[in-house]
Amino acid sequence: GNFVPVWNPYMPKGASPVKAPSSSSSSTAAAQQQQQQARGVPRQVVYLPSCVTRMMGPAGSDSETASVHEKLMSLFDKAGYEVILPKDLSSQCCGMLFNSRGLKDAAVAKGSALEAALLEASQGGKIPIVCDTSPCLSQIKAGISEPGLRFALYEPVEFIRHFLLDKLEFSKVRRGGVRCAPMLRVLLI
Repeated sequence: GNFVPVWNPYMPKGASPVKAPSSSSSSTAAAQQQQQQARGVPRQVVYLPSCVTRMMGPAGSDSETASVHEKLMSLFDKAGYEVILPKDLSSQCCGMLFNSRGLKDAAVAKGSALEAALLEASQGGKIPIVCDTSPCLSQIKAGISEPGLRFALYEPVEFIRHFLLDKLEFSKVRRGGVRCAPMLRVLLI
């Protein structure tokens, strides 16, 4: 009876811990935030790293060593955005795992707790919210009851298109290998 699967180089490593964002982690971001405050237009984003991306990092054989949340935090910083994490992030979940296992009450409870945390962090939907995993975002959208959140929720590529294209310079990067999300990969390197 060997029932434990073999861990191979293609399996993901553990993700690095999500670090609380500093108020201005780079001098560029600090200068941009001062300009925004002078104009009265703050660059803020609520970032919800999903359970999966908080747990799983890149594959052991991958040349990329940064977790998804590290890449997105870097991108937000380069664009001069203040990142707000929902309260009690380590216990937040969209509820999809519970829902897919038939535990509907647990899924609703987790979704409701997350909705309350997102409402607070986004000031009732005034600040855009980025969730880095599309299935989780879909679960959140399907379960929310607060209309203010409905139009504040974005996946990364959507947020980049609406909020970052005019704030950053992008260039194509050629790397070997096959990637599941090539556009996101190009933008986050």
